[in-house]
Amino acid sequence: MNNGQRCQINFLEHITFLILGTMICAAFYPIWALVLQCFIFMGRLLFSIGYTVWGPSGRLPGALIMDVAIFATFGLMIASCVKLIV
Repeated sequence: MNNGQRCQINFLEHITFLILGTMICAAFYPIWALVLQCFIFMGRLLFSIGYTVWGPSGRLPGALIMDVAIFATFGLMIASCVKLIV
C-alpha cells in the first residue's frame, strides 16, 4: 500500500509540468506531443506496476522511459517558445 501511495505522489509531482509542457509543445509540434505523451503514459504504467509489485527497484524501466520522454518534452517546449518569439 505504501508503494502505491508513493506512485501516486510521484505522479502528482509530475502532472503540472506534463500538462503545461504538452500544451506548449502541441502548439507547434502536435504529433510529437502526442507521441511523447504516449511514451510517458507507457512509462508511468510500467513505473506504477513495477513499484507496487517489486518495490523501488522495479520502477527503473518505467522511470527511464518517462525521463527520456519528459526531457524530450522539455526540449520541444523550449523549441516552441523560441519559434513563438522568432
